[in-house]
Amino acid sequence: MHAHVRWAVAGLGLLQATCAAHSTVASPESTPAAAQTSQAEAKRAPVRDPRELSGQAHFADLVRLAQELDSSGSGHSESGCLLRGTEPLHFEADLSLSVRPLPPVSEHAKEVMDDRAGGITVVSPWGTVGGQTEPSDAILLPFTTTSPGAVKLPTVALFATREGVYLRAAKGVIQGLPSTAVSPEDAGSWLARVTEPAAVYVTAERAIELRRLTELLKLVPNRHEVALAVALPKATRLPAAPADNGEGLCLNGLSEPAASEIEGNLDVAAAQSALAPLREAALSCALSSGGKALLGGKLVLGLRIGPDGRAREACFVSDTIAEPLLRRCLLSCVRDLPLPAPKPAGFADVHLPLQIELAGPKPQRASCD
Repeated sequence: MHAHVRWAVAGLGLLQATCAAHSTVASPESTPAAAQTSQAEAKRAPVRDPRELSGQAHFADLVRLAQELDSSGSGHSESGCLLRGTEPLHFEADLSLSVRPLPPVSEHAKEVMDDRAGGITVVSPWGTVGGQTEPSDAILLPFTTTSPGAVKLPTVALFATREGVYLRAAKGVIQGLPSTAVSPEDAGSWLARVTEPAAVYVTAERAIELRRLTELLKLVPNRHEVALAVALPKATRLPAAPADNGEGLCLNGLSEPAASEIEGNLDVAAAQSALAPLREAALSCALSSGGKALLGGKLVLGLRIGPDGRAREACFVSDTIAEPLLRRCLLSCVRDLPLPAPKPAGFADVHLPLQIELAGPKPQRASCD
């Protein structure tokens, strides 16, 4: 019997918080008339937009604002872009911090980037990209939301500094990249050579004015997904990712039953009904496991049901996701399910494909203008 479990989750359960504007409350006056006047003036006073910044503000101010919005539960946005306008500038981005709190913004990138043209490592909520096969010049922590597919795209990074823009890319993405800084216009020309969609992560020194950052973002072609990021200090080392030890896998299939065991039959409709709760459980497992589980994929569960209607043996005969925490969670759920007993009394083997598809947030445009 083969059953197929498939589902999608819209938005990955992202929390949406609506911020009520804070109205100004007048202090009590000595007379009712004065109090009414003060209250009327308070109602007419403009309420400051918490996402508004001066174009002369610096990248460090933008990162601080992102931290404040995230801490207050106000990081969600449906605008679909990062920055709007120049004076004032409006921070439109939907936020998804890689770490909390964000680290301090670098003061000088030149000493890290100059005369080096290595790769980059990106640590996002969807997983870590780069750094496994080549040394990294920098480790980036995105703080604006990307789609789950961003970790599967070629990676490019832009570092805005007082000397110019440094470009770094995953091996083979852009041939002949200069190790020194180039002008923003030249940086745009280099990006234009990347004809296939890529994930572009943009960061800056703390004192870079936002109007300069905005102009740089406008040079990113729309075919690329873009996010703002903070660079970790030089010589930062990330802990090695735990290796998949194969827990819960049986790539050669279920074990051979004893020669004396009788193979029974299952009522297909009853088995499908009994396994239905695995849909919701698998969804919960994927969200709680995080990491590669959020990217989705396919697993095939091998299940041997005993004469008592319980899972006697359960493991995954294939797994394209390769997330041990997900497999462990799913197997725990399977073992608790009451299943139909085989008839005649004996065992029955089931292979159940599980296709996990999570509809995450969409890519954001670099500029809203």
